Amino acid sequence: MIEWFTSGGSLVLVVVGLLAAGLGVPFPEDPMLVAAGVIAGGSEDQPTLLTAILVCFWAVLAGDTTLYWIARRVGGPILERPMFRKIATPERREKVRKQFEERGSATIFFARHVAGLRALVFILAGIEKMPYRKFIAWDALGALVSVPVVCSLGYFFRSNLDKVEEWLSQAHNVILLLAVTALGIWLYRRWKAKRAEDAERSGSAATSSLEDGE
Repeated sequence: MIEWFTSGGSLVLVVVGLLAAGLGVPFPEDPMLVAAGVIAGGSEDQPTLLTAILVCFWAVLAGDTTLYWIARRVGGPILERPMFRKIATPERREKVRKQFEERGSATIFFARHVAGLRALVFILAGIEKMPYRKFIAWDALGALVSVPVVCSLGYFFRSNLDKVEEWLSQAHNVILLLAVTALGIWLYRRWKAKRAEDAERSGSAATSSLEDGE
C-alpha cells in the first residue's frame, strides 16, 4: 500500500487518502503517513519532511473534524449507515462508553492511536455533543505524537520499506507509550502551574488580611 501512494510522487494523493480515512473509509492511516515521509525524501524538488508532517497533520485533523460534525448533526442514526455498522457493534459501543466514563475527554487522545476504535470514538463524541474545543484539542495532541513519528519512519528508512511495514505492527505500542509520556508531562506541568498560581493567590489573600487587620 505504501508503494501505491508513493507511485505518483505527490502529497495530494496522501492527503486525499487521509481525509477519506478520517471519514471512516477503511484506509489504514499509518502507510499513508509513511508514504508522505518517503515522498519528502525522494528528491530536492519534493516537499521537506517538516512540510510533509504539517500537511499530514492538518489533513488528519480535517478528516476527524468532518466526521465529528457529521455525527453531531446526524446523531445516533449515523451508526446504522452501512459504512459504520461493522465498526459500531454493540460490544464496541459499550467499550467506548466505558472509556468515556473512565477517562472523559482524554479518550479522544488514546483513540487516535487505536485504528479499530478511532472512528467510533470520534462519532460518539459528536453524537454526545462533546464541546468541539475539547475534541480537537485532544485529537491534535494525539496527532502531534503519531504523525511526526510515522512520517519520519518513511523519510529515514525509505530504502527499507519492508522493514518499516513490519515495524508498523509494533509501532502503535511505542507511539502510545510516547503519547502517554507526553500527556503525563503536559498534565504535570499544568498541575504544577496551577499549584503555583493557587499558592500565589493564597499569599496575596493572607497579605490582604494582615493589611486589613492593621
